[in-house]
Amino acid sequence: MTVAYTGKYIGNPNASYETDVTPKNAAGRLSRIWKNTSFPLFTGLGTAVGMASGESLPVALGKSVMENALWSLVPGGFATMLGVTAAQMLPEIMNATTMAESRLGQRSAMFGAGYIDTEAAASLRQTTLNQMMQARQNASLAVMGHARNAAKAY
Repeated sequence: MTVAYTGKYIGNPNASYETDVTPKNAAGRLSRIWKNTSFPLFTGLGTAVGMASGESLPVALGKSVMENALWSLVPGGFATMLGVTAAQMLPEIMNATTMAESRLGQRSAMFGAGYIDTEAAASLRQTTLNQMMQARQNASLAVMGHARNAAKAY
């Protein structure tokens, strides 16, 4: 007869070899956050941001610990916090992308788009435009003269 090892005591199916069993509720999550390596990381980051905005060390540390503890109670915990933070940063990311795009446009102006006109080229272009306008005027007069003559015939 073979018995599969399940990690449980044979006599009591609810008992376990683990000595530190945390409950699957908010209290269990709070006790596990101290074991999580991301909690000190986010606490330190939150404290640094708070101190950079002018708060004292105890105030910034207290706010950061409370904020991270509350985020750990949310289903998904730190992953949800990162998602919310990414959603809040989306407008800033879009602005940075727009700024980078405009800098690329400025660079392209150096290669061909920064044409400097000369007086001779401007004069030749103006002469050509005048000739085009005169040709259009002549064509319009010819069509109108034809229409006037055709109206007299009928």
